[in-house]
Amino acid sequence: MKKLLLILCVSLFTMSACNKEGDSPNDQSIAGWTLGGSNFSQVLSRKVPSGVFVAYQAWDKIPTSAESAANSNSFVALNGVSVLFKSTPTAGKYKIVITPDPSMLNADELMISVEDKTRNKRYASTATSVLADVTVNGGKVTIKVPTTKVLQQGLLGGETLDFSCTLVEQ
Repeated sequence: MKKLLLILCVSLFTMSACNKEGDSPNDQSIAGWTLGGSNFSQVLSRKVPSGVFVAYQAWDKIPTSAESAANSNSFVALNGVSVLFKSTPTAGKYKIVITPDPSMLNADELMISVEDKTRNKRYASTATSVLADVTVNGGKVTIKVPTTKVLQQGLLGGETLDFSCTLVEQ
């Protein structure tokens, strides 16, 4: 009986000490985006410092060998989101803007670019009063963009869709 009680106590202690989904600010299970009513889960992400701006990019899958062979940059064939900053962001609120050149971003601004291969279209953020929230935990960035509008690129008067995201740096 004492052994059974000891095993039960150890089991309960072990289960309660495990990290529960949602405990971590860098929880990958919450990462993804919504575009025009379609939901995408983040599977892969990377930080790309270019020297004049910093991009955080996320995709909904890992490219297959066929996609890699068909494209010199295999990420071109994927649904994805890029969030661009002037420099590596610190925790805080950032204005969502549109600019022809990401190097023109101010320190308190970000720009969004969305690739939707289902629709075969690219979208970009529009100037808005919506603020994105950036947190940093353990050196990793999490970007939360509440519902805002993105505009189809390449056409005058292109469609405008609702967009929101939570991107988590891996």
